[in-house]
Amino acid sequence: MPDASATNLNDCFAQELKQALQQYAMSLSQQQQQMLTTHFSLLQQWNRVHNLTRVCTPKQAVMQHYIDSLLPLQQLSLPPNVLDVGSGAGFPGLIAAVLWPQISVRLLDSCRKKCSFLQIAVAHMQLQHVRPQHGKAPDCPLANCVLSRATFCAKRISIAAQCMRQSNDSLLALWVTPQQIEAVNKYLQNMGLQIGQVVTYSLPHNQQRAVAVVRHV
Repeated sequence: MPDASATNLNDCFAQELKQALQQYAMSLSQQQQQMLTTHFSLLQQWNRVHNLTRVCTPKQAVMQHYIDSLLPLQQLSLPPNVLDVGSGAGFPGLIAAVLWPQISVRLLDSCRKKCSFLQIAVAHMQLQHVRPQHGKAPDCPLANCVLSRATFCAKRISIAAQCMRQSNDSLLALWVTPQQIEAVNKYLQNMGLQIGQVVTYSLPHNQQRAVAVVRHV
């Protein structure tokens, strides 16, 4: 018999997601919304034991994880080969896979328990074009598009940049704050990279967010 509390949480999440999509004028199919609800349901189950994320209420999760991934992704044009470095619970790589079923997505994380979660999530969401991968960035094949939503630091930028192919159409998307853009760009210049586009947006409680789209000079 289904857990009533879990069912209520899933229903609440689905409703919060629907309202947030309307609020930000975004469109997802019913199938895509169901995929995200399935992911949230699994995340709740695993979070009780493995502490994959501190954000656990449906409303918080919708805004802090799903909308924070969806909003900038919908404004980007991604190459067909995507690598999410430090994917964690699947943000933003798994969300990109839901948005664009035609692209190939690898979800890389050095934590085995997170990779186990990602493997189960991918199976339940029936995302055949997604491959979770346990390991570290230096050992991973290069990609045309690298995503990184982990906490900002110089080491993180360096690791993510090393995963990007040396080609004009390659890009690195970094989730940062608007205040960090100048420091990020200064650091990138020493690596032969530069910010070509900045996607800015706001989350509730006046949280200002940005994604820096980085390319080779």
